[in-house]
Order: sequence, then C-alpha cells, then structure tokens
Amino acid sequence: MYGGEKLNQHLILRYGLTKEFFETFRSLQYRGIELPLLLINYYYKIIQPVVDQKRLDSLYIERKRYSFESMADIQRNLHRGPNCIRDLSSVTHRNAVLVPGILLPFALKQLQSDPVIVMISNKKDEMAIRKQSIPSNFEIFNFRESIKNSKIQKKEIEALKNSVGRIITCNLEHEVFGTAEFQTWIIARSLTAMKEVNVLENLIRQKKIGVILDHTELVSPGNTLALLGLKFGLPFINVQHYLTTDASIIPSRASHYCVWGENFKGWLESKGISQEKIIPVGSLRLEMENLSSSVNRAELMKQLNIPSHHQIILLTTQPFPEKVNTTIIQWLLKAMKDQPFSVIVKSHPNDHTDYVKHVKEKQNIILNPSGFNLSDFMNNIDYCMTISSNTAIEAAMFGKGILVLQPQIEYNFFLNYNDYHCHLAKATAGEVIENEKELIDTLRKLDQDQEFKCNLIRKAELFLKNTLSAGEAPSYRIFKLIKTLLKNKS
Repeated sequence: MYGGEKLNQHLILRYGLTKEFFETFRSLQYRGIELPLLLINYYYKIIQPVVDQKRLDSLYIERKRYSFESMADIQRNLHRGPNCIRDLSSVTHRNAVLVPGILLPFALKQLQSDPVIVMISNKKDEMAIRKQSIPSNFEIFNFRESIKNSKIQKKEIEALKNSVGRIITCNLEHEVFGTAEFQTWIIARSLTAMKEVNVLENLIRQKKIGVILDHTELVSPGNTLALLGLKFGLPFINVQHYLTTDASIIPSRASHYCVWGENFKGWLESKGISQEKIIPVGSLRLEMENLSSSVNRAELMKQLNIPSHHQIILLTTQPFPEKVNTTIIQWLLKAMKDQPFSVIVKSHPNDHTDYVKHVKEKQNIILNPSGFNLSDFMNNIDYCMTISSNTAIEAAMFGKGILVLQPQIEYNFFLNYNDYHCHLAKATAGEVIENEKELIDTLRKLDQDQEFKCNLIRKAELFLKNTLSAGEAPSYRIFKLIKTLLKNKS
C-alpha cells in the first residue's frame, strides 16, 4: 500500500548498490558497528545520478538484482547488525527510557514517575521541549552539542583513511566507489558516524537506559541507537510518527514497531518484518496534537469571505515539482466555474509553488490564509483534497470526505520512485480524481447528489478504521509495552 509492493528498476538499483556498499566497506567498523550502515541516507544522494542514468538499462539492472525478488528479500539482505556482546536487558536497575525530544509530550503524559532521558538532535526536538516544564526525573541530553565536543583519536582517523584507500584501490572500476568524490565523502561521513557511535554508546553505558524509543532508523541518532540496541540487547521501539515508505524503513533493525493500524502492520509484514514485533497502537502524533479549533464554521467563513451557501474544500499541497501543483490549480479553476464551492489552499512548508500568479480575485480559491491552524480548517471544512498527505487521515478523523487527486507525476529519485503516492487511491479512501473532467464531475455530484456525499463519508470511515487502530489511547498502549519490557528484567 505505501509503495514498493513490487520491485521496480529504481528499487533494484537503489538497493543493489546499497548491498554492494555495505559488503564492500563492511570492514570499516568502530566499536563493533559497521560504519556504512550509518551512512545510508547520505549514500542515496551519492548514487542518485547513477540510478537516474541507469534505471532504463536492462543489462545493468540485472547485474544489480542479485537475489532480490521482493522488498522482504532486500530487508533480509541488508539487515546486518552487530552481535550482542553484553545483554543489558536483564540488568534490573536499567529502568530509564530514552526518547527523542519530539516524543516529550508522550513522556510527560505517561512516564511522569519514570526516569526519562530526552534527546535533542534537531530543530523539531528543540521546538518540542521549548516552554515545557521538565520534571526533575527527566534529563535533557543534547546530542548535537555532544557530537561537536566528541573527539576521534588521530590514530583512528589514520586507520580509517588507510582502510578506505585500500578498499577503493581494489574497486577503482566501480561506477560509484572509484570516483574521487566518493573517497572524500566516505571519509568525512565515517568520521561523523564514529563520533555518533562514541557519544551514544557512552550514553548507554553511563546512564541506566532500559528501553529506547525513536521514530526513524533512517538517520542518526535513530539508526545508531537501533544498532547499539542489538549490541547491548536493549529493546528499540520504532514508533510510527508519519506515513512512510520503503526508503524510510528499509533496512530496519528495531525490536518492536508501534504502528498506526492494520494497513501499516500488513505492509511491514510484506517487507519481511516479523508480525510478532508489530503492535498496532493508533497514531501517537495525532493523539498529542491539539485538534481543537479557535473558530467555528460561521466565523471562519466570515473571516475568509466565503459565501454562506458554499461547501468548503481544503487542498493540502505537497512538495512536488511546480508542474504537478499548478496542474491541480488549473483543474480547480476550470471545475469551480459557477459551482458553489470555496477552496482553501494550505501549502506544505516545502512547497515553493507560486500559486498567486495562477489565482485571481473572486475565483473562490483562498491561498494560505494566516492566523489559522490545521484543526481550524479540519473542524469546519466539508472535504479534504490531497494527493497522498497525512492530512487525509486527519480529515477522516473529523468525519470529512476525501478527494484523492492522482495527477501524472514524473519519476524523481526522492519524491516519486514507486507507487507510494497512490496509497490513498489503493485504500479507496475517497473519490479518486485523475483529470480535470473527473474533478468537474465530482464537484457536480457533491453539489447535487446527497447519496454520493454520504458514500464519500463512508469511504473515509472505512479507510480510517483500517488505518488507525481504535481502542485505548496510543500513548497508553506504548506505555504498557514499555512497562512490559522493563518488568521482563525481573
């Protein structure tokens, strides 16, 4: 559902080249951790030109296929990890929980009486802890500052450079490893990875950490912590924060996965993750977000000059090429002529499309109105329109209908390399719209056909049921898992 159900040329090349990277440079280790495993996200940027150039070269693709027949094969091949040198999971005094700053609201709600270490590694973590009252049993650990202060011994640096030089000398004909750019890159990135391992292993050894939570294994500190979890026998819980796709999760080494619902559980299983490790809990992020609204529908319509008889559509954009996003706007301009609808456009922070030059006054399209949060819109709109955004799930939570846009999107190494952007269409989350005519027909039905509108809501409800696990609050379910893991020490 979330992309990569079948191997395409891009995936074969991406992961074939990754397999070669892992295996060729496996001797580059620090404290028992293979350094290439920590460089994967940066390595993708290095191989992008090769993959883009060769993805239609059938002979080259077959050379990189190896034994890959499915994403589960890739997960098994690339899983690699250190052996457990010391099992700390049974040490009774290890009862602290390590969480990223972005999960601080969860910790404050459910772990008030537990020792908690909150790690700050990026701006989102910093924003999450800002203006929060931190209990005395919580400790803030600034990962970024610790990396700056970490030192690698000169003899270790020289050993790394010599090892890289020897390996590259044996691989000068390789289309990636034989380039001067790669040699400079791998040395610089490996040194950073060594510092990350050094800082985080020292943290684990010095603190009484018993359980580790994070929301990603793609980048550090999450990927380093997952490997150190294997090294020290400590449970690492991958808590789903957003919708994700193959490149964000494979290879994964978590001991447990707290996912949103059955759809994602089944998708992970298809990637070779054991079902015993996967626990549907619902969305912790959506639980922690403030979903209340500061305005009612009448106030919103008044402030935005929306006619009282109009139905309201929220269009949530994504950071696609401008051609894709402007196509959608052109569809809307044609479809909304003389129709009783107003569209509020909420642009993704990374969407830099200039919508102003396409939209004129009195076209009932309102661009990024200020002074409102997402829940102000969700509480008061009739429908959410998007390609594949998380906001479709939030709209379903608010009982709104979903309009699933499916314009043509060109291949892009990072933004569109599989069928991820079809996941809402595949899930029948709402009315699927592939062109201007279908949008015109859909708006006409929404204006005139009450049964069509009711069916749209029913689709969203079923989609929500399969996407988010119902029942106990996600935070409480994760809390119970943590307590179970900590009790297993005795």
